Amino acid sequence: MNFAYCPQCGHKDTVQKLNDTDYECSDCQWHFWNNAKAAVGVMLIKDGQMLFGERAIEPQKGKLDFPGGFVEYNEDAYAAAAREVSEETGLTIKNPTITFVGTHEYKPGYSTVDLLMTVTEWEGDIQPGDDIASLSWCPIGVLDSDEFAWPWPGLTDALKKQLRRSTL
Repeated sequence: MNFAYCPQCGHKDTVQKLNDTDYECSDCQWHFWNNAKAAVGVMLIKDGQMLFGERAIEPQKGKLDFPGGFVEYNEDAYAAAAREVSEETGLTIKNPTITFVGTHEYKPGYSTVDLLMTVTEWEGDIQPGDDIASLSWCPIGVLDSDEFAWPWPGLTDALKKQLRRSTL
C-alpha cells in the first residue's frame, strides 16, 4: 500500500509503513490499519453439487468462485450473504449456516477473513448478475482444482464431513 498524501493532514510523502498492518503519518500521527476485510461466501448445495459463479472482474477474472462478497459497514454477515446471493444469482436464500472460516489474500496487500456459509434452501430463478459472468452447478471437487479462484486448505475435507453428517 502506498500513500502519496496523508488522508488526514494532506502532507506529501509523510505516511510510512511500520509493518504490513500499520501505517502512520509522521506529521499528524494519523494511523491506518490495513486489517483484513470481512467477506462472505455462500455454498449453495443441491444433489451433491455446488453453485459456482464465473468471476467477471479481477482479481481472478474467469475463475470459479462462490456467490458472495464483502460485508458492508455495520452489516450482519447473514444479511451480507443474503444480499450478495441475491445480487449475483437472483436467489433468496434460507437458513445459511456458517461452515468454514478462513483467510486469503484477495489481491496483493489486501486480505480477507471469509465466513463461508452452506445453504440448501432458496427461492427464485437462477440468473447471473452483478460481477458474475455465468453460473454453473459443479462437483465439490472443483474446490481443489485450478478452475477455482483461491485455494482453501481444509475446506473440501470440512465440507465432505458436513455432507456425511447431514442429508444434503
